Amino acid sequence: MPTLTIGLWLTKQRLANPPQQRIDEDNMKRTKAPTMLRGVLMIAALLWSTTLIETQVATAQDTKPASGGRVILERSGASANKSDTEKTSDSKTSAPPNTSPDTGEQTSSPIKSSKNPSNLPSPQFAIFGGGCFWCIEAVFERVWGVEAVVSGYSGGQLPNPNYEQVSTDQTGHAEVCQIQFDPNIVSYEELLMIFFKAHDPTLVNEQGPDHGTRYRSVVFTTDDAQKEAALRVMEELKKKRIFRGKIATEISPLKKFYPAENYHQDYFAKHPDQAYCEINIRPKIGKFEKGFKENSKLQKAKEEKAKKK
Repeated sequence: MPTLTIGLWLTKQRLANPPQQRIDEDNMKRTKAPTMLRGVLMIAALLWSTTLIETQVATAQDTKPASGGRVILERSGASANKSDTEKTSDSKTSAPPNTSPDTGEQTSSPIKSSKNPSNLPSPQFAIFGGGCFWCIEAVFERVWGVEAVVSGYSGGQLPNPNYEQVSTDQTGHAEVCQIQFDPNIVSYEELLMIFFKAHDPTLVNEQGPDHGTRYRSVVFTTDDAQKEAALRVMEELKKKRIFRGKIATEISPLKKFYPAENYHQDYFAKHPDQAYCEINIRPKIGKFEKGFKENSKLQKAKEEKAKKK
């Protein structure tokens, strides 16, 4: 009996829990676990993506300029493209006629010079070349009555030349500056005198460390009146023997002026501590400020400041 009872009990247990069913349940548990893990990972990834998108939107809103324009996001170890940096400096920063370039102080409206009465419309333009255009530009930006100075190229055959092409001395161009001025404040003759004193006009195709036809001394005239004025001033300098050697300055009619690249504009103002600027340009500025006080924006600013005290 006991043996029969045990046998019946075992049979009942097998019927209630078949071995295959237990195996299937184990397999299901093993397959459910990875499925649940994948689901959890998918939910986590979705939440992370949503957070990232919201963060990017918020960052874009924070960097949006108040008055429009482009937003340039700088990354560590990266720099802006040359084209981007040039676009930001398209507008000239030349000091206006009523601003001292060294102090930045605003002066009162200029009074028209009684010694230079003129019926010429304002502005007028003068085109001078005397070595590197950085030097000529830096001097004339400090002249009272000069409204703007643009470095560029003139006197050659190639249209729209760039700096590399002009530097070969094969295009015929000279490095020059286009000087916009008010003839009721400063005359063309005064500008010529400043120009001749700002460089050595007796040198042929060179100024200081710069050599080549692009560095020649030249005056490009816009009309017959400017040509006559240039010849008259040169003759006066010869008679007074201001220079030991013979003046080699070329006088030619202006055909076309091409502005130089943006990185050449206002070069001394942007790089005053550069070796070339310290050695070659700063002494020219000092010579101008000492010898042409009546034409100096800095001197005019000091005079206006003294009147207010």
